[in-house]
Amino acid sequence: MYDDIKALIESIGEFNSYIGKENIWEFVDFIDKRKSWDKGRYAIYLKSFVNDRG
Repeated sequence: MYDDIKALIESIGEFNSYIGKENIWEFVDFIDKRKSWDKGRYAIYLKSFVNDRG
């Protein structure tokens, strides 16, 4: 993952949650624009959430 995206995600701090049938996911969405792109694009960062039951 790019360092600037890592920093952006860390600065957001609060994640949304999605509860599926077997997993819980935490996610955040944002607009990303790389140097070579003409316009920004919608991006989603997600990670699985693990509770005390694994």
